[in-house]
Amino acid sequence: MDLPNYTHKMRARLGRPRDYWRINTLHLRSTTTHSIPTQIKSHMQSAHNQPGHADRPIPFLDLPIELRNQIYEYALHIEKPVKLPRELYHAFTTAADRQRTIPKALGICLVNKQIHEESTYILYSKNVFAFFDSKAMLQFERSIGSRNRSHIRCLQIKLRGLQFCSTGVPSVIKNLSLRWADVLSRSQLQDVAKMIFVGNVLHVPSTGVELLPELAVAVIDFFARSNLDERVPALTLANFTAETEKMFPAHWSISQERYDE
Repeated sequence: MDLPNYTHKMRARLGRPRDYWRINTLHLRSTTTHSIPTQIKSHMQSAHNQPGHADRPIPFLDLPIELRNQIYEYALHIEKPVKLPRELYHAFTTAADRQRTIPKALGICLVNKQIHEESTYILYSKNVFAFFDSKAMLQFERSIGSRNRSHIRCLQIKLRGLQFCSTGVPSVIKNLSLRWADVLSRSQLQDVAKMIFVGNVLHVPSTGVELLPELAVAVIDFFARSNLDERVPALTLANFTAETEKMFPAHWSISQERYDE
C-alpha cells in the first residue's frame, strides 16, 4: 500500500526524502491516514452525540498544542515496547517477542508537515524502543535521523543468548556483551534518560545472571555523554544478580525486576 499523496509532495519540496520522513523503519507503508483504532472511532461518535457538541468542526490545528499533544499521545503511545519488524525473527527471540508491537495510528503523522513534526516528537519520546540485535540499533539510529534521535528517551535492551553461559559456553555471553558495549560506545543517542536491561529470560538462574564489567562501563559512558542536565539516569535491571547494581554510580535511580515471558 502506497503512502498518501502528501508524501510525494513533501519529497519534492524538501528535496531529500530522508529529511522528510524517517519512520519507514516502523513500516509506515502498511498504514493509511484512515487507520484509526475502533476504540477511538467509538469515542468520537459518542462525543458527537453529547449535548453541546459543536455543529461546526474545529480545525485540528486551531486546538491548543497541549490538547493536540494529548491526542497524539492517545494515538501513538503504546504500553509495550516498540519492536522493529526486522528484529521479530532474531535468532534468540521467543514467540512473545515475535508479536509485532508498533502504534496503530501512525497515519496521523502523514497529514501535513506541522502535524508530522509535532506527532513524531510524541511517537519517539513517549514510547520505549526494544532491541535484541545490537547492529539493528545502530541501523535504526541512522534511519530516523538526528532530529528524531534527539526525541528518544527510553531504550530496552534484551541480552538474548545468555542461557548458553550456564551450558558451558561462557564465550557467548562475553561476545554478546562486548558487541553491545561497542554499540553503546558508537551510539549517537544523547537524550536517553532511561535504559532497561533484560537478561536471559529463557533460562534465568534463581540468583539472576551476571553483567560483564565491560558492558557496565559502556552504559556509564553512554549516560555520561547524554544531555541529561540535572536529571539522574534511570536504569532497570531485569533478571540480573543483586550485585550488578553495585557496578553503577550510587546516585543513579536503579531498580531490579524479574522479567518472565
